[in-house]
Amino acid sequence: MVDIGAYEYVSESEIHAEGLRYMMEIAFSEEDTVPVDFYVGLATNPFLEESDTVAELTEVTGTGYSRQAVKSSDVGFTISDFTTTYGVRLDTVTFTASAADWDAAKLAFISTSDVVGLLITSAPLSITVTVGSGETMTVSMGIKL
Repeated sequence: MVDIGAYEYVSESEIHAEGLRYMMEIAFSEEDTVPVDFYVGLATNPFLEESDTVAELTEVTGTGYSRQAVKSSDVGFTISDFTTTYGVRLDTVTFTASAADWDAAKLAFISTSDVVGLLITSAPLSITVTVGSGETMTVSMGIKL
């Protein structure tokens, strides 16, 4: 198995409107509950707008591709104080192509489900990446307020 490297997002991640509403519902109204896991996925979109949802994603396809689970706890996320802002960084996740090359990924995102769910945040990768058969790719991202 070949690791083609780790990729970080290029700029600040976009917190999507439905993701912000979801976080506010959890924190302030208890209208929703925190899922056991959040999910990191890859998309071929070069960027998404704040108002976009999971429906606007063109998710990567290929044998072995699936969104990767990250525990919704201090095990999967680290809160950081950046003096004037706060941020959260998630554990690095690994994607592995098993039998064929995947579509070229241009964006990483976090959602509330491994299938559809709510789009919390997205960020462009530092470069467009095609994960080839037998290769792995690691992604690290976060949210800064």
